[in-house]
Amino acid sequence: MHYKPNEPNPFLCYGRLSKQAIVDARAIEDEDRLDYIARNQSKLRAEYVQGIFDAIEKGIYETNQVGKKVLLPSSHIGCKRYAIQNFHDGIAICRAYGPPDLFITFTCNPKWQEITELLLVGQQPNDRPDIIVRVFHMKLQEILDDLKSGQRFGSILGILYSIEFQKRGLPHVHILLWIEKKTMKSHLKQ
Repeated sequence: MHYKPNEPNPFLCYGRLSKQAIVDARAIEDEDRLDYIARNQSKLRAEYVQGIFDAIEKGIYETNQVGKKVLLPSSHIGCKRYAIQNFHDGIAICRAYGPPDLFITFTCNPKWQEITELLLVGQQPNDRPDIIVRVFHMKLQEILDDLKSGQRFGSILGILYSIEFQKRGLPHVHILLWIEKKTMKSHLKQ
């Protein structure tokens, strides 16, 4: 998808058909990852014991049924174990620091100057998801760096965030922020 000046790029010049090619390429990548996991179940032993507990929890008691399913490790983004692991991490942070002090939502704006400057003549922002995601990621890093610096709200104990994509394809992020109570009071007085 990378743009090269003065060279035609089939991934960018065919509108929705270009997006279909990108989705197909991503599906092939996911299929390869899942195939690797399925073929290397014996090498991925970190989840073996948990797999037995999962099988018993689902009501599989026959030994010939246990082990027939492919177990996805928690490192596989989007699987149930990945979501459960992230949930447990979030709960552990809440147990250590209490409920979050701030809930911040940040949404990509397709009219940002950084996006509109890079569009070719006749292109709409939704024609260039590569630009949208890169600019959003840069701006998200700026916000996170600003929050971590302690200049806005004081000393930060913890940050937890989740990036999602809207139906229109624009990314947005939900940020939970834990602030040290001493510095929060002094910043609120200012």
